[in-house]
Amino acid sequence: MDPTSSAPRPRTLTRRVLHLVRRIHLYTGLFLIPWLVMYAVTAILFNHPTAFPDQPGTSFGSAETAGTPLAELRPASDVAADVVAELNRQAGRERYRLVRPEAAAYRGDFASAVLRADGQAYQVFVDVRDGTGFARLRIDPPKEPAPFAAPKGFSGGPSVAGQLKEGLSTTLPRAGLPPGDVTVTLIPDVMFDVSDADDRTWRAAYNPLHGTLGGVPAESVEPLTSRRFLTRLHVTRGYSSSPDRRWFWALSVDVVSVAMLFWVLSGLVMWWQIRAVRVSGLAVLLLSAMAAIGLGVGMHAQFAP
Repeated sequence: MDPTSSAPRPRTLTRRVLHLVRRIHLYTGLFLIPWLVMYAVTAILFNHPTAFPDQPGTSFGSAETAGTPLAELRPASDVAADVVAELNRQAGRERYRLVRPEAAAYRGDFASAVLRADGQAYQVFVDVRDGTGFARLRIDPPKEPAPFAAPKGFSGGPSVAGQLKEGLSTTLPRAGLPPGDVTVTLIPDVMFDVSDADDRTWRAAYNPLHGTLGGVPAESVEPLTSRRFLTRLHVTRGYSSSPDRRWFWALSVDVVSVAMLFWVLSGLVMWWQIRAVRVSGLAVLLLSAMAAIGLGVGMHAQFAP
């Protein structure tokens, strides 16, 4: 009798499943390579604003700011203390008290300014924490008013705002919300191209809520640089109303997300099969989890009011 014929079937099935998991894990990793590279590159551009600039410019550090007010920008705690002191001075008594002065902070990290010189404009960003920063050449389109521009009250047919208000007044109670007054606060601009009598094309923008209409010459629209393209690609999200390129981009985000989750789970399965690295792998996993949880809790405290 062949001894191999007595091997338990569940063991053979388990081996086949694990072999399949390893193969899928391998091909999933290969599938993820271009997507992860693209995500990593675009994330670096966000995390390092001065990396791979799309316009010429310069950076300035402590050596350039030495001896200037930039080297001694007032911290948020000092500004907050002076604001509270002025409130009490105006009140004529100690009516207000600064709570947790160490928690006072600027809402963002950068102040901005514009330098105009030699017929050019530079956008300047200053880190309010230490006064250092960078400047980039800014391409300003020529300020040429569109011949059809309307500052307010231009009617583009039946009111979209009216449709939203009337429709929401009926729909929201049906969805379980209490009836009340609906105020439309935002409608995105309608962007379109229009040509004038001189056959010149304009990039027009009409806001259905406020009735504002404006436009710029089509040739003056800011070009889509590689940096702008990659950063916009990173933050593009959500499905469009019909299957188009953006819809398929959103689909690819979901597919890649599911593939990454599978890759993680299959990686855990494969790690556990190698007895020699179970302890060391567990140590790495625990350290990574502790770091992620710690940073998550810390960032939650940073974002909390």
